[in-house]
Amino acid sequence: MDALVQQLIAVEKKIEDLVKKQTLLQKNDHHGTITDEEDIELAVIDKLLEKLDQQRKDYLGLIQLAMKEEPPVTKSFSEADSEWIQAVTGVKTTPYRKWTGYIIDVNIQPRPGFQTKFEEVARAFHQLNEAGRRIFLNLFLSDIILREEFGGALPIFPELQVTVVETNGPKKRKLNGIMDYTVGFGKGKDIFDNTIPQEVHLVAVEAKTSIG
Repeated sequence: MDALVQQLIAVEKKIEDLVKKQTLLQKNDHHGTITDEEDIELAVIDKLLEKLDQQRKDYLGLIQLAMKEEPPVTKSFSEADSEWIQAVTGVKTTPYRKWTGYIIDVNIQPRPGFQTKFEEVARAFHQLNEAGRRIFLNLFLSDIILREEFGGALPIFPELQVTVVETNGPKKRKLNGIMDYTVGFGKGKDIFDNTIPQEVHLVAVEAKTSIG
């Protein structure tokens, strides 16, 4: 692969030099100062350029083919570590941690009726597995997204298939899987529509049954 790139660079340099030479000879010809030897050289430059341009196209084709033939190294969200996720998405990740120390912002309050719903969920759903715990996540996320300041512009898309590919030269890394939740743009979108908006998703959340 690297050898093909170097050969392509060499051909492009030859084309560049030959075009400069052609321009100079044409200028001499226009001024009537061209020699017989230069006149013969000028006559064959077009054919040389045509040959070199074909070589350039051939090398480009081989390079593109080599890049296509090398499949991306793929990991799911559950398999990928923080280094892999950061390399593919550009988003710096931190290790999972328990929120044991935090400051309560008294200026942010839940919407009316939130506490009642929270207490009802706590009484109604067993919390041993992820499905039961996600009821609380649903409650918290909906309470945030439905706040007035968001104006209904940021719906939640559960179980959305997400794929991200990072290309570095001929090497590709692919990160994919089904996210528990994504928060994205979709104002006015029918909640039963089969077509998920393709706009950038702001937040992707993978729920965990244990932390730490």
